[in-house]
Amino acid sequence: MIHSLAGGVIKNNEPMDIAKVMLDDGNIRWCSCNGLDVREGDRVQIENKSTRNNDMLGVVLRVDDNVSPLASPVPTKHILHIIKVLK
Repeated sequence: MIHSLAGGVIKNNEPMDIAKVMLDDGNIRWCSCNGLDVREGDRVQIENKSTRNNDMLGVVLRVDDNVSPLASPVPTKHILHIIKVLK
C-alpha cells in the first residue's frame, strides 16, 4: 500500500480485464486480456518474460472485468499478457 505522505503515484490507474490461467505445467498465472474476447475454458498463449521464444500455453479459469490496479488480486507488475486465444 502506498502511504499518502510518501508521495508515491500509481503509473496507470485505469481498470483492466484480467484472467486467471492454469498453465500446462500446473502453475497459475494472472494475465491481462484487454482487447481480447477471453472466456472461461479458452486455451490461450501467454508471453514468457524469462525466454522470449518459448511462450506458455494454458486454460483460462476465471475472467475479471474492469479490475482497478488498486484492487488487483496480484501486484500489477506480476501480471503477464495474453498474446492470443487458441480455439
